Amino acid sequence: ITNNATNLNLNGLALTGGLLVNGATKMQINGGECYITSNTVDLTPFKVINSSKVHISNVGGTAAAGGNGLFTSGAIVVINSEKIYTRNCEVDAANFSGILYINVTKGKISGCDVDSTTVNPQTIVTNNTTSGIALLDGTSRVQVSKNDVARVGIGINVQAIGAGANLNLNSIIDNDIVECYGYGINVYSLASLVIDTTVSLNRIFNIWGQVFNVAVSAYSHGAGIYLQNARGSSVTGNIIRNTNINTNNASLVPASIGMNGGFGNVVTGNKCSDGNGWWGLGIVNSPLAGEPSVFSNNGLSGFSIGVNLFDSHNVSVVGNSVKDCVTGFVGQVNTQTNNTNCSVTGNVFSKNTGRGMDFTN
Repeated sequence: ITNNATNLNLNGLALTGGLLVNGATKMQINGGECYITSNTVDLTPFKVINSSKVHISNVGGTAAAGGNGLFTSGAIVVINSEKIYTRNCEVDAANFSGILYINVTKGKISGCDVDSTTVNPQTIVTNNTTSGIALLDGTSRVQVSKNDVARVGIGINVQAIGAGANLNLNSIIDNDIVECYGYGINVYSLASLVIDTTVSLNRIFNIWGQVFNVAVSAYSHGAGIYLQNARGSSVTGNIIRNTNINTNNASLVPASIGMNGGFGNVVTGNKCSDGNGWWGLGIVNSPLAGEPSVFSNNGLSGFSIGVNLFDSHNVSVVGNSVKDCVTGFVGQVNTQTNNTNCSVTGNVFSKNTGRGMDFTN
């Protein structure tokens, strides 16, 4: 569908090839299936580019193996568009992403069922992780809510990869994320910034950490929520259980909620339990410059370390309840860095089998 089509409705599609929408305005795609199995040039069942005010609802699809790449292929892919609404779809994320937005301004992804029917998370051993739902370079003001995501590498991925492609004001709210083999939710800044992301009221269970990290020759993924160089994130009211199941390396902050770098993040009111020998809150490499990050009023139980503060600055750990861990709190540094401008106040450490608080180096 090209040539700037407007006011177009497509209902009840049944396609063996793909649907490409390029330059449309005010379009409805409602109902139908598109399953691609042959090795064609573009293996995306539903692709929307350079379009505005497109509603995609009640469709199903899967991309075939051998698509254009981890960050460009999926069952539903939207690129360089605005006001795109994807609702109540059922897609297979077996190959790359289930639903992928790249450089999209305003929109929603809601009520969708994203699964991977061909992946067993206990057997994955490569870095080539899939995403159930992904918001990538330049995507801003998109809400991802009330989706069911299962058996993928990263449940919901908010990531800046390319230079000059910041992500702003995206919301991840009230989703169910289970049986993922990399992360539950990943908020990750690489070459650009990820700013003011809301992660709230999600339920994240059974994160395997079954992705082999070739850089350290170990399994180092597995966090429920992972913040990498994120700024201004709000992580509130999430329930996270049974993370880092197969993790055997600490290089990627093996925690129910992990923060590696970044500043101005607020992590409050979350309930985290059962860390399989790892951490409840992992706080690493928070920089000296920038607004402080606050970790407050979280409930943590069943970890080797309830709160691990390592080589960080400008962090407040306030009013958390930490119980049934080995050690309640650890503050530690290596020989090159200090923890400065940090406060640990008003926390309750109870029923821990080792120390309540431990300060190292």
